Amino acid sequence: MAPRIKIATKIFGLAIFLLCLMIGLSVFSTHQVSQLRSELTNLAENNIPFADLIADFDVSGARRRLAFERLYAQANLPSPEASVVQEASQNYTTFTENVKQDLVQIRRELKESIAASDPDDLIAVARLESLTDEIASSFDYITRMQERVLTAARAKDTQKSLLLYDEHTEMQKRYQERRAEIRNLSMDLSKAAAARSLKREKQAVLVTQAATAAAILFGLVFAYIITRRMVQPVESLLTGVQNMEKGDLSIQLPVLSTDEIGALTYSFNKLAEQLRGKARLQETFGKYVDPRIVEKIILNPDASAAIGNRRIMTIGFSDLVGFTTIGEQLTPAGLVNLLNRYFGLMSEAVHGTQGVVDKFIGDSVMAYWGEPFSPAGENALLACQSSLDQLAKLEIFRRELPEITGLRKNLPVMDLRIGLATGEVVAGNIGSEETRSYTVIGDTTNLASRLESANRHYGTRILVCGETRRLAAAKFVFREIDSIQVKGKAEPVSIYELTGLRDPADLEISQLHEIFGRGLQAYRHQKWDEAEKAFADAEKLGDFPSKVFRQRLAQLRSSNLSQDWDGVWHLSEK
Repeated sequence: MAPRIKIATKIFGLAIFLLCLMIGLSVFSTHQVSQLRSELTNLAENNIPFADLIADFDVSGARRRLAFERLYAQANLPSPEASVVQEASQNYTTFTENVKQDLVQIRRELKESIAASDPDDLIAVARLESLTDEIASSFDYITRMQERVLTAARAKDTQKSLLLYDEHTEMQKRYQERRAEIRNLSMDLSKAAAARSLKREKQAVLVTQAATAAAILFGLVFAYIITRRMVQPVESLLTGVQNMEKGDLSIQLPVLSTDEIGALTYSFNKLAEQLRGKARLQETFGKYVDPRIVEKIILNPDASAAIGNRRIMTIGFSDLVGFTTIGEQLTPAGLVNLLNRYFGLMSEAVHGTQGVVDKFIGDSVMAYWGEPFSPAGENALLACQSSLDQLAKLEIFRRELPEITGLRKNLPVMDLRIGLATGEVVAGNIGSEETRSYTVIGDTTNLASRLESANRHYGTRILVCGETRRLAAAKFVFREIDSIQVKGKAEPVSIYELTGLRDPADLEISQLHEIFGRGLQAYRHQKWDEAEKAFADAEKLGDFPSKVFRQRLAQLRSSNLSQDWDGVWHLSEK
C-alpha cells in the first residue's frame, strides 16, 4: 500500500508556526541570560579565583609543615638518612617560598578584586585583610621557631628541642585557626556571591517560565487541532505493537489514513498474519520436539548446528524400574496416562536444568546437555543436578501412583536408574530426506546407555563416567564404584556413583565412601581378606555395591589370577 499524502506535508505548516514561536521565546530568554551572566562573571573572575588561591595557600602550608616534621624526625634519629634530609630540606624551602608568594598574592587580590565586589561584603573583606596581616606575622615567627627546634634537635639537646617543639605546636595551632578562619571567610564570600547569582537566576527562570507557559499554551492549542488526526493512527499502531510484544498475535488494526502511517499499519497487519502462522507451526512442532530445537534449528535455516558438528556434551539415559509389573495391571489408556505423567515429571527435571529431551524409548528417557542449548562448560554440572531432580520427581510420582492408576494395593516399588557420560558426540539433523530428527550419536551416547544398565548390576541409581565426575566434582559428591569394560567398547572405563550435593557435614556418606574405597583398593591388589573386611563393614551400613563385591570375591578367590590382573570387570549385558 503506497501512501498518497506525505506526513511531511501535514506537519510542515505546524513546524513553521512553532519555529516562529520558538524564535520569539529565544530572544526573550537571551535577554534574561545576559543579565544573569554579569553576576556569574563576577563570581568566576573574583570570588572563585580567590577561593582557589586560599586552597593553594593551605596546601603549601600543609606540605611545608610535613617537610618540617620529616626534618625534625630525622634530626632525632641516631643516623639520619641523607637522602630523606635532603629531600625534606628542599621541600621545606620550596613550600616556604610558596607560602610567602601566596600571602603576597592574597593581599593583592584583596585590594584589587574582592575590595571591588558587592558592598555587602565589605565587613568580610576588612576581616580578611586583618587575618592576612596576622597570618603573615605568625608565619615569620613560626619559621624562626622551627629553625630553633631543628637546631636543638640536630645538636641532640633533647630537652630543649622538646620544649621548643611544644611551644612551636601551640603557635602552629593558633596559626591553623587563623588559616581556617580566612578559608571560611573566603567560602562565605563565594557563597554570598553564588546566592546573589541564584536569586538573579530564579528571577530569570520565573519570568522565562511565565513567557514559556504562555507560548506553550498557545502552541498546544494550535498543535492539537493540526495533529489530532495524525496521532490517532500512530496510537493505534503503538497499541498493536505492544500487544504483539506481550504475545497477542490476533491483533488486526484498522487502516485509518493514506499516509506513511497507513502504509505501516497495512504492513503490520501482514506481519501479524505471518507471525500467527509461524507460532502455530512452532506450537505444533513443540509438542513433538523441544521448543529450543524448533527455534534454533528447524525454524532457522541459517543454523549451522543443523548440519552436524562435533561437540562436547553430557548424555543421560534414565530407566523406570517396576514399570513392566504395573503395566500388566493397567488398560492401554491407563498405561498411556501413567507414562505421560512420568515423562512429564522427568521432562520438567531435564528442562529445568537447560537440558534437551531427545527421545522416549519405552519407559526410558534420553536427554543431553550442551551447546547451543546450555552454557559451555556447565553441561556435566547441569546433568548431575537434573539427575538428582529426577529422583526428587520420582518421589512425587510414587505418591501419585494410586490416583493415576486407580490401584490401592499391591503397587510395585518404582525406582529409577540413570547413566551419565560426558564426551565428544556428533550433533545434527540425522535421518533420510523424508524423515529427520535432531539428535546426538557417538561413543559417549552408547556409554551413557551402558552405564544406565550397569546400575542394575551394582544396585546403584546414578552412575557416571570419569569425565562427568571430573567436571562436576566441585559441587557434587561421587565415589568410584569399579573399572569395567562394557559391551561394544574396547577400553575399560572407571565408573562413579553420584550420591548427592557436596556437604562436608554429611559424615555418614564420607565414612561409607572411605570404607568402600579401602575395600576397592585392596580388591585391585588381590588382598582378598582386607577387601572382604572393608566391604563387609560397608555392607553393614546398607551399601549394596559392597554386597556385589563380596559375592565377586567368592568367585575370584578360587580363580587363578595373574599378578598383573588389572581389576577390570567385564559386563556382558548391554
